[in-house]
Amino acid sequence: MKRNVPVATASGSGAPTRDMLFLSHASPEDNEFALWLALQLANEGYPVWCDLTKLLGGERFWTNIEKAIRGRTRKFLYVLSTTSNEKDGPRRELQLAQSVERTEKLSDFVIPLHIDSLPFSDANILLQGIIGISFKAGWQTGLANLLKKLDDEAIPKKSGFNPGTVADWWRDNCGPDQGILNEPEYYRSNWFQVRDLPRLYVHTLRRSGIGLIEIPAEPPVPVFQDGISLFSFAKASEIKAHLEQGDISIAESADFSCRDYIERAPDDRARRKRESCLGNLLRIAWESSIVARKLPQHALANRASCSYFISGFAPDNTISFQGVFGKPAERAMIGYKTVRNGKRYWHFGFSCKVICRPMLVCVVRAHVLFSDDAKNIWTSAGRLHRARRSQCKNWWNPIWRDRILAAVSWLSDEDGVMRIPVADGLTVEVCRDPVRFESPVSYRDPQAEADSALPPEAAEDEGLEAAQFGEMEDEDDGECEDESDNGSEEAKN
Repeated sequence: MKRNVPVATASGSGAPTRDMLFLSHASPEDNEFALWLALQLANEGYPVWCDLTKLLGGERFWTNIEKAIRGRTRKFLYVLSTTSNEKDGPRRELQLAQSVERTEKLSDFVIPLHIDSLPFSDANILLQGIIGISFKAGWQTGLANLLKKLDDEAIPKKSGFNPGTVADWWRDNCGPDQGILNEPEYYRSNWFQVRDLPRLYVHTLRRSGIGLIEIPAEPPVPVFQDGISLFSFAKASEIKAHLEQGDISIAESADFSCRDYIERAPDDRARRKRESCLGNLLRIAWESSIVARKLPQHALANRASCSYFISGFAPDNTISFQGVFGKPAERAMIGYKTVRNGKRYWHFGFSCKVICRPMLVCVVRAHVLFSDDAKNIWTSAGRLHRARRSQCKNWWNPIWRDRILAAVSWLSDEDGVMRIPVADGLTVEVCRDPVRFESPVSYRDPQAEADSALPPEAAEDEGLEAAQFGEMEDEDDGECEDESDNGSEEAKN
């Protein structure tokens, strides 16, 4: 519940109301973060003062910092970094703010914002005992926690601070090409290229009796049926005995080069049909190879399925792989979050769709499932959906990307190739490294630079670090109801 916090005023008759957020930081070392945060807060409607934004929101720039802190500041946001922890300017502002807090008897007046690797135990002695907000797991993560605190304390907003004001300030001070560099940039995708395929067989089916022509379940090799056509990379002799169990036989077979089969289609409609049949055959082969690796399957809402990791699949439930910089990296594929009724385990899952244009690739898509015991997935789609929204709200592109890379690496051989059995002695090869695309220009993204400095993620309680700084989330998400129902380059995926 929101608390009704009385608005503090400066001492003295006629003193102005405290109505601004004061952002203290080391300059120029922490300028980038301070500017980003000031604009984000203003975008949310909070009146914020920062020496980098000045007239943002139409507020007169405070030339006298001491008067600003003493008379106008509602919350003193202190950017805590290795630099600000030692620099005289920010330390003097912090000392003044704490003096005001004691004199005016203000509650939670100073809020430290921890942005880098400085151990909190090494922070300025003035900050000992003060609950801060960590931005080390990502700027957006820290911002979400800060906004929650401001909202919980009912910090008032101002109409002059809004998205339009921020946009106007940016155009006036930075220009439309701010951050854009005239040099190429490469983007990793979730596409994994399929190498040369074996010959494709299209078998025509017939039935000796009356009834639908349906092949028996669990054929010995991957196949895809479309009407009376059975697509496979296996010859008729490999499938014949299995089909005879259902009174089905192969009337005739034709084999093709996969490229020729698609490119020589008589028209676009036929080409799309052939691409769909080939894509479905490869998807079925992919899923069969995953089942052989003993990963369980979960049915999705669109009748497809995804594979997922369960506890014990690897030491510490973590996969080591080659990160985007070519250096060793690792990601946890299972973890848990402490909620009000115990532990809620999350499981990383993935599914595959094969597309033929503009190139033949496996498109690997990420999924997140939940359990109470690290093994048995919840059966309620609604409950899964609510937990997913809560768990993954701060999973940004590097997290999704790295877990997809880790999963494909786990499925691949030491030479960096995933080999999918498709017939006796035949495999389809999928490259472990994703397809990359080139942009003629690039953008300098401060969030990506912050994420790239993060250490490898551990498979531990995701609430621990937040709790250390007093920001552990109070989970709801239906957990207490009777309803049924977690190594980076750019932040690209």
